[in-house]
Amino acid sequence: MKNFIEIFFRKKEDGFVFNSYGLLHLFLFLFMIFIGFLIYRYRKNLRENKKYYKITRNIFLFLLAFQQLSFLFFLSFVRHDTISEALPLYTCRVSIYSGFFALLFNNKNLKILTIFWGLIGGLIGLIYPDLTPYSWPHIMYVNFFLTHYLVFWVSLFFLIVDEVRLNRGNLKFLFVFVNIFLMVTEIINLNFGLNYAYLSYSPIFTDLLKKLPGYLYFVLAGILYNFSIILNYYIFKKFNLVEVK
Repeated sequence: MKNFIEIFFRKKEDGFVFNSYGLLHLFLFLFMIFIGFLIYRYRKNLRENKKYYKITRNIFLFLLAFQQLSFLFFLSFVRHDTISEALPLYTCRVSIYSGFFALLFNNKNLKILTIFWGLIGGLIGLIYPDLTPYSWPHIMYVNFFLTHYLVFWVSLFFLIVDEVRLNRGNLKFLFVFVNIFLMVTEIINLNFGLNYAYLSYSPIFTDLLKKLPGYLYFVLAGILYNFSIILNYYIFKKFNLVEVK
């Protein structure tokens, strides 16, 4: 057991590159979709049966807490990369926190935030996996998939079990939160030379976007973040997920 724990939390990277679009990738993606389907299939049972609802909620709370605590333990106490790697300044990481506290306090604004950033974020993370260079077995390997599974499943839970509906107050909260998030993240990026939330440089269209001055790229990224709120709003409206006043 001691030997396994040492391997599972090993510090040294081994140059692992995940085989995207292989059989394992397909299986892991389908597993996420399958659990999502079960949440949809039994949404009424979960909504109407307080016992089932509480059990599911507590499972999510435990997994969200385990994911984040194990993640922080490894990066802060094994790798000692707290500032450069461990801050919750990516959308999926924010969704982990917002999902946890939304479940804990039944907060509607946090549920909406989790849905907006977690539902698509979970899917994109599994479609284009970007794992740290640690082969199985390793906590970061587990954490990558657990993160994206959870933000996707919890978002579905809020959307189809809790039947969360968007209103103007939620929309205002999203704009305020997102823009404060962008400013705080950019300050940290500039001070420490980092790329949280991909606000310093893009992981895609790199050759094109690297030609832009840093400040212009940040403005463009900010516009896209805000546009995503508007886009999500119209998607919600299209599917009658907006409260009519």
